[in-house]
Amino acid sequence: MLLRRSGVLANHDLQRVAPAGGPATLEPIFEERANGARSSATSSAGRPSVSQVQSALFCAAAILLTLTLSERYSLQYQRNVVDDAATSMQYAKNLALGNGLVFNVGERVEGYSNFLWVLFQTPLYALSHAFALSYE
Repeated sequence: MLLRRSGVLANHDLQRVAPAGGPATLEPIFEERANGARSSATSSAGRPSVSQVQSALFCAAAILLTLTLSERYSLQYQRNVVDDAATSMQYAKNLALGNGLVFNVGERVEGYSNFLWVLFQTPLYALSHAFALSYE
């Protein structure tokens, strides 16, 4: 299988060409477009396909929606963190720092109400700590 700029060029996209007196080589098969221009299986300018553009637009819309909703709820709580979320963040912080699932180091008390949320936040805290971003 041969690679091309915007995807994979499969064997069925190639034709065997034998120049006079030379060995046979594989070259891309060109298709005729409606306007008469020839194009290979890839776009000649290396442009993304329609499905790639649609995927990128969908991801951008999803990110924009998430940020908009996050900002809305943040303003609704007047930029304060709800107590249960703050508790989960403290447990995630201590777990990321290697202290285990504890709220205060040295006290073994289970005080979180959402174990999976704590596990989800732990690598996020570890990343923010690695890049020296403030989590608190």
